[in-house]
Amino acid sequence: MKRIAVMLLTVLVLWGVTLPASAAELTLPTVENEGNSYYQVGSKEDYFKAARYLIENRLEEVPVFIDATTFTEFKSDRAWFNNVTNFDYQNEKLYYTYVQYSTNSVWMSANDYPEGDLIYGSVRARYFDTDEELAKADAMLDAELAKISEYSKIEKIRYVAEFICRTVDAGSQKMPGGGYDAINGVYDLLTGVRTNTVCSSFTYLFQRFMERAGYPSYIATGTGVCHAWNVVELDGIWYGVDCTYADNGTAMNEAYFLMGMDRMSGYILPTDTQSVFTEMEQELGCRFAKVAYGKEATTTKATTTTTAAATTKTSTTTKAATTTTVKATAATTTATTTVDTTTTTATTMTSEVPTATTTETTVTTTRPATDDASAPNNGWIPWTAAGVVLCGGGAAAGLFLFKKK
Repeated sequence: MKRIAVMLLTVLVLWGVTLPASAAELTLPTVENEGNSYYQVGSKEDYFKAARYLIENRLEEVPVFIDATTFTEFKSDRAWFNNVTNFDYQNEKLYYTYVQYSTNSVWMSANDYPEGDLIYGSVRARYFDTDEELAKADAMLDAELAKISEYSKIEKIRYVAEFICRTVDAGSQKMPGGGYDAINGVYDLLTGVRTNTVCSSFTYLFQRFMERAGYPSYIATGTGVCHAWNVVELDGIWYGVDCTYADNGTAMNEAYFLMGMDRMSGYILPTDTQSVFTEMEQELGCRFAKVAYGKEATTTKATTTTTAAATTKTSTTTKAATTTTVKATAATTTATTTVDTTTTTATTMTSEVPTATTTETTVTTTRPATDDASAPNNGWIPWTAAGVVLCGGGAAAGLFLFKKK
């Protein structure tokens, strides 16, 4: 299950507006009506452009004009036009920036109209953080980052992850009028609001932190797995950070910090033909680490030690063989050492005695089973009836639709 419940409220109200001047240009024709300008929408493709334009620029509304006598789908398929997942990248890819993933709802707001009337209204959106909330949140994030301005990149990433695990707790609670609040955004988490804190909430906060710090990162999502986490670049390699699973209350579980594919492979199903990892590799050229950050050095050191031992043993054998002038047959000595989850084989070969030895080392990495008892289902979140509550909800009576977690 790759989408979490989000309530969408369809509202029909009269709204006269002018075209926004600050956002990038929207390539649709315009019409005038009673002193107001509107973008003319004549197809789902046009409506998609208007909604995407709205989201990319975090606008509250985009004024549109629809002639329902020619654009008949607008009436026959109204649910499509009020489904946020049709417009906020959810059906296109599996990795997102904060802006691309933080849209709560999209709907058409217009005057009440009888059959065949011309419709003047606007496409509107609601975000998990309002502009005012996001501005306040950014100031708080910048202040936190200022405390660690002298830290290295990896130290800053660790500080952020530990800060989130220390200050954020997952959980949902019913609202006084029933139902559940919209998913808590960055400002909610920084100010202690915990009405509906799910994995998406953790990813919003980490992603916004990274964007304010200027570090390449994305919110990553599963296909068959109902979960979201973050991926971040360090020294040209991409690693996973999952603050949801890493959150131990007041500390961070190191197993979910700067993860390699040995652990993140558990975030996708064996039947998935496409994943966020393959998408990022193909579209962005990203290289994902095979093992967690820092474990590569341990593996290399173990390989060097094993090879040295094998060379020493071969050298002793070769020295003994030099007592004769007869050519010796090539000798092979193999040493195998298992360190952590990596199997290293070092092979030393000698040709004619007493020529120097040459060494070739082959490293093979195998994926271990989950070794952390706190990992739920090896990185999978089961989808149950209770899971709907944990994955989020809406703010008022309306249409339940699904959005990626």
